[in-house]
Amino acid sequence: MNIKNEVIMKLVTISDLMSKKLITIDPDERVMDIIDLFEKYKVHHLPVKDKKSKEIIGMVSDKDVTSFLNIMRLMSSKNYSLKVEDIMTTPIFAYYEDVGIDQAAKAMLDNKIHAILVVSKEKEEYIGIITSTDLLKYLSEHKQYHVQ
Repeated sequence: MNIKNEVIMKLVTISDLMSKKLITIDPDERVMDIIDLFEKYKVHHLPVKDKKSKEIIGMVSDKDVTSFLNIMRLMSSKNYSLKVEDIMTTPIFAYYEDVGIDQAAKAMLDNKIHAILVVSKEKEEYIGIITSTDLLKYLSEHKQYHVQ
């Protein structure tokens, strides 16, 4: 009797790993006013949402803010009224929820980014965010994953 051991591997998608609570900020917020949000929500990226159109127009990372603060210290300037829109990254990257983590990781590497917004196919709205930290955490905890 010949018994085959089959391993069935499920494609891991970005919606499997994404953070489901999307914390957004306004482009006209002062940088100094958002510093505590990173610690409060334990995040490294904050999507920037336009008040009028409700569209995501950029992304601010804790590194963007840290870089800004370091530059300000070096310049000995007191210009702490700089707004989020002055330091946010554009364009933003977004993928549908069923995209595999391999494709998301490749996009992050190719574009030198660390976060991708996740969009619901059904509702065509943002439902989460996947970061390079999410991918690394998953890979460190799992020995098997499907790569196409």
